[in-house]
Amino acid sequence: MRTLRTRSRPLTTGRFLLPGLLCCSLLFGGCPATRVERTVVVKIGAGTTESERETLRRAYAQPELPPQRKLLLQEAESWIGTPYRYAGTTRAGVDCSGFVCTLFSALPHKLPRNSASQATVGQAISLQDAVAGDLVFFNTSGNGVSHVGIYIADNLFIHASTTIGVTINSLAEEYYRKRFVAVRRVLR
Repeated sequence: MRTLRTRSRPLTTGRFLLPGLLCCSLLFGGCPATRVERTVVVKIGAGTTESERETLRRAYAQPELPPQRKLLLQEAESWIGTPYRYAGTTRAGVDCSGFVCTLFSALPHKLPRNSASQATVGQAISLQDAVAGDLVFFNTSGNGVSHVGIYIADNLFIHASTTIGVTINSLAEEYYRKRFVAVRRVLR
């Protein structure tokens, strides 16, 4: 991870700005005319580390991996860095279910458009039995399945994150571990 430091410019006092500054100072407990230093932490590569990419490449390089799963993972890798856009289905912006639906449309498998409906397709399997290309589902809204990704290997999955876009995360991360619901096998 790389840390970027930015500094805001000092505010100038104008004829009408001074009363506003004084009000802000009193309300927010500080002088807004002073310089403010902010630290921004950025995970380089659209939130995906090189080791996560390498795990993805090893997964689709497995000789025993069926051709459809290999194609699915190769195509998924090419989407890393695509921004998140609600209801999006293109490289200009995509949401989680749109990402999965679009990738599967290149295969002879049509999936429903939303994650809750996608969670009813295929066969339910345990996480221990998951292989590259299986779908992983999460309850991020508190109202049942609301997020989907594609399992890679070693507890990693690729998905369209609302904050980062298409990226790779671990199922062991607390956020996803607490919200994990199921794994479904759509491809044989």
